[in-house]
Amino acid sequence: MLEPSKFSTEVHEALKTFNNSTISADCLDNTLRRTLDQLLPLQAQTILQRPVSPWFSLCIKVAKQHRRTAERRWRKTRLTIHRHIFMTHRHKVKTIIQN
Repeated sequence: MLEPSKFSTEVHEALKTFNNSTISADCLDNTLRRTLDQLLPLQAQTILQRPVSPWFSLCIKVAKQHRRTAERRWRKTRLTIHRHIFMTHRHKVKTIIQN
């Protein structure tokens, strides 16, 4: 985790070497990048790619989106009609997945 006080100190020390009249944007950018790389070096991260389930289709995806929209509407309004709409969409998603 980057400590703001340590970052501030490091940047301040790095900028002391420059003359105010000769600082360019590229030079400042390079200095800040070097400072950040010293304090927080880049780390490689592994990303797993899982294969798509054979039963999952575009029809199921759209039905789930409608279900989530109906659920959000019901949770926001708490109206009985919106709850029934949500329950209908929920049942539809179950049926599509079972088929």
